[in-house]
Amino acid sequence: MSVSTGNTKSILIDGVLYAPMGAGESQSPSDVSVSTEAQPLLLTIARAAKALGVSVSTLQALYLSGEIESVTFGRARRIVYASLARWVDEHKRGAA
Repeated sequence: MSVSTGNTKSILIDGVLYAPMGAGESQSPSDVSVSTEAQPLLLTIARAAKALGVSVSTLQALYLSGEIESVTFGRARRIVYASLARWVDEHKRGAA
């Protein structure tokens, strides 16, 4: 299924919404399996937890506290990929 988001066309594959990467964008973490041509916009709870290397319950605590953004589609909840990257970046700087 294809989804149009503004000027780009996104694709939903196996519960992950992918968008074309722009020139000069870095690739996603190796724990998240995506092609080199796409970057996920939304991840399932399980995939997001795996990408961060934390348990599902830890990830749930993060999105319930508002530290990580999520969206819902009916009863399905997805984690915003960009919010994972921001969370890691914020905590990486705090540890230095």
